[in-house]
Amino acid sequence: MVRTTEDYEYELNTVSHQARLYLETLREKLVQQHYQITCDVRGGPAAECILEAAAAHHVDAIVMSTHGRSGFSRWVHGSVTNRVLSAAQFPIFVIPSIRAETVAEATLTDQVINKT
Repeated sequence: MVRTTEDYEYELNTVSHQARLYLETLREKLVQQHYQITCDVRGGPAAECILEAAAAHHVDAIVMSTHGRSGFSRWVHGSVTNRVLSAAQFPIFVIPSIRAETVAEATLTDQVINKT
């Protein structure tokens, strides 16, 4: 199937709209808990977009999660977190990802502990 510029722009607009709706839902929940939240959806290289948005909104810090990639996968995909860490001029808080197996193990352990 041949893709046109119009197809690309339509898909980009659709994904951007869906991202804004998702983030707005999360923002509303956090605002009810008295957090100040600004949503910003951008397209482009992730690390650059994160840093540009942080500068545009004059943030005090960035909190981001890692995918937990290592080895070949990290070499192929790179590390957005590392690029942000190396270029940021303000604090970065990195939260390690929780893999599905870890969550399942924790749930199982919790069930075993709570049964005794």
